[in-house]
Amino acid sequence: MPRVHVPTTEHADKNDRRVERSRTALTRAFVSLLFERGYGKVTVKDIIARADVGRSTFYDHFNNKNEVLRASLSDMLWSLPAR
Repeated sequence: MPRVHVPTTEHADKNDRRVERSRTALTRAFVSLLFERGYGKVTVKDIIARADVGRSTFYDHFNNKNEVLRASLSDMLWSLPAR
């Protein structure tokens, strides 16, 4: 049976913060570009440049800009107060 590395809690928390920070940077960059240029003119290259992350980081979180749009909309909807 192969060995599985289970990170310590401290290491996992650090990774979770980094993951959240990267994801937030990507979605914020996307939304700002969306308002500036419109959806059709925003590219993955634009998003990663604005978010100041690498291309591999983008693809660790999303497959394409459509997924960033869905995630951004979902985040906005979840932030609305419940009625």
